[in-house]
Amino acid sequence: MEFDNNTPRTTLGGRNQAAKRLRSALSSDSSDHNEGDLSYLDLDSGKVLQASQKTSESKVTLTLSEYDALMSKLMLLEKGLDKLNKLDKLDKIEKSVQSMNNKIIDFEQRLKHTENSSKEFEKSVNFVSSQFDDMVVQRNTDVVKLNELELSVKTITRENDEIRAAMIEMKAVNSSLKEELLDVKCRAMRDNLVFTNIDYTEGEDCENVLRSFIRDKLEIREEIQFERVHRSRPHSSKYVRFDKGGKPIPRPIIAKFSFFKDRERVRKSGRFLKGTNFGIHEQFPEEIEDKRRPLYPILRQARREKKKAVLVKDKLYVEGEEVKADAYHIKNKGQGNQPNTDGPHSQVSA
Repeated sequence: MEFDNNTPRTTLGGRNQAAKRLRSALSSDSSDHNEGDLSYLDLDSGKVLQASQKTSESKVTLTLSEYDALMSKLMLLEKGLDKLNKLDKLDKIEKSVQSMNNKIIDFEQRLKHTENSSKEFEKSVNFVSSQFDDMVVQRNTDVVKLNELELSVKTITRENDEIRAAMIEMKAVNSSLKEELLDVKCRAMRDNLVFTNIDYTEGEDCENVLRSFIRDKLEIREEIQFERVHRSRPHSSKYVRFDKGGKPIPRPIIAKFSFFKDRERVRKSGRFLKGTNFGIHEQFPEEIEDKRRPLYPILRQARREKKKAVLVKDKLYVEGEEVKADAYHIKNKGQGNQPNTDGPHSQVSA
């Protein structure tokens, strides 16, 4: 390529870089053609064209205006290449943006999952809170019921204490009434004496039998006045008792004396019955008799030992000291001198 001599040097120096790029493009394109062909760039169409070259000595002459136009188009081409480079950068940026979008989408999905989990957690918290509220309400209800129960228990306890106090008072009153009734019974029987082991005869007159017994066995000739004389129980096999020999024991005769002095005279005459099977003792209510029954053997034992023994109502005194049946049996256990536990006989006359 040959330039006009009128071309300024400064213009050529400023466009060396563009010329180099052009030559590079032309040389690269011309390598694909025959050595005799000439390749050039049509700046209007942007295509590389070929022209036949007859000799290697041929030259292309450009005017300055053509050269400037060529350089301008070359610079425009360079700017287009720069834009292409920028487009590559934009692709990279787009890829980065796409990656960021993917990350944002993933983050949004995670955030959505977190929101769902948060909502589920909130539901759970609300459920627990509701349950807790229900428990608080139930607890308050239970507290009210418990207070009512405590009040009821206190009321029942107070009523129970009142009932217990009333029962204790009733027991005391009952015990007092029993004592009074027992005392009344004792007073009603204070004029009575019980005569044991007197033979029974069918169709007998108990009063005549007793008068004969007092006259013959106790040697009392004076007339004794009785209010009433009878056998203790109706004659029945249920009440039949037997002595050690298997002989039936006659039912006792109970006599109510008209005068206490006559009763005491007959009772004290019981010493004449010593050594016989007959007996005389005072009559007491069943409650007193149950307490006296275990004392009779101790009384007989004490009298056999020549000790002063007196049975007063349901208490036994030996040598002036009260003796209880339980304590006496424990004291004399294993000594071989246990008294007979049978009922009162002729030796016992209180």
